[in-house]
Amino acid sequence: MGSTHQSYDFAIVGAGPAGCVLASRLAKSFPQRTVLLIDAGGPNADPKMQYFGERYTTLMTPGYNWGYKTTPQKELDGREVDYSRGRGLGGSTAINFCVYTRGPSSDYDHWAEEVDDDSWSWEHVLPRFKKLENFGKLLPQYKSITDISSNAHGFEGPIKVGFPESWEPGFDGFLQAVTNAKYPLNLDHNSGNPIGFSVCQVSAHNGNRTTADISFLSNLPNNLTVMTNSAVEKVLFEGKRAVGVEIAGQQTKVEAKQEIILSAGALDTPKLLMLSGVGSAEVLADHGISTVHNLPGVGKNLHDRLWLTLVSTRKPGGVNRTSYPIPPETLEDARAQWIREKSGPLVNEYLPNSIAYLKSDRILNSREFEDLEQGVKNYFWAKTTPNYELITVGLGSPTFRTWYLVN
Repeated sequence: MGSTHQSYDFAIVGAGPAGCVLASRLAKSFPQRTVLLIDAGGPNADPKMQYFGERYTTLMTPGYNWGYKTTPQKELDGREVDYSRGRGLGGSTAINFCVYTRGPSSDYDHWAEEVDDDSWSWEHVLPRFKKLENFGKLLPQYKSITDISSNAHGFEGPIKVGFPESWEPGFDGFLQAVTNAKYPLNLDHNSGNPIGFSVCQVSAHNGNRTTADISFLSNLPNNLTVMTNSAVEKVLFEGKRAVGVEIAGQQTKVEAKQEIILSAGALDTPKLLMLSGVGSAEVLADHGISTVHNLPGVGKNLHDRLWLTLVSTRKPGGVNRTSYPIPPETLEDARAQWIREKSGPLVNEYLPNSIAYLKSDRILNSREFEDLEQGVKNYFWAKTTPNYELITVGLGSPTFRTWYLVN
């Protein structure tokens, strides 16, 4: 079979959040230009994989997750750590836990200072968050423990967010216990100051997860083409100018007359650059790749945080749930009941979580903290910067509560 050649004005590689937004905005802003959005994964269109109630297991769906793992970690007794990344339309928004959190205002102000660009500051980013949001209606039970105002939130944007549309008896009592333990209650963790315990806002609506493709690719303009199941093997260059991409296994080359935009994520974007000859010349030579441009920083400086699962025992009768998780033999019936009535066992997974961003005097007064650079210490001393995070998976099963600790 002979090779095929396609030509567009813009080619965008990777259909995660960035790729979906870029493709939609480019196509709508320049209707006279053609835009191609390419992703290695599939359309991720199975409605059963979009149920909010199954958000903790979607990442195990074949084809939805790249299934990456870290190299063995010396500090973790040689263990490989799961490094899930979404595959297909929506990227990781198709497999994440639907936690909708912006983080502290100090992060954005710090970035603005680091890159000397005030457009990254919280003051300038907040109006854009509001423009993106379509915050849903509140159940009456949420009104005493949340405060969602138009000062921090939007109600007409493409991304549907809000609180779960189900309520778990005892959840307000849990938050009251938190305040009794002298932890602050935060009525809106997305206000710019997340410090304290809050009801977790979610990227979901009407029982379904909100994904980047649902938000931005639902009504495709005529000048936008989406190509799935097409892994880009490398970027094609003429000299040092990127002119196209090559699709693996299809003998297909795509020309980009204006620009090629790589939005394949923190792992696959540098990987693709290096496979295309952009990166450290020494590293490329070790792998038999000809250097197009020597750029030693490509593929380096990845930073991430470790999260741990903590489990605590509940008193008998402490919650109303009867089983967790749903047994495989009854899952299809539970899905059917959810579609018909928005009721049944899946409701147990469609309940509010708590999320907490907290400071710790123990951390700030530790010897390890004292050894940090002054700029890092100043950052963590900022009013809105947390030292660690907690999130609960609801109130738990009849016998345990699960916490995720991020540090």
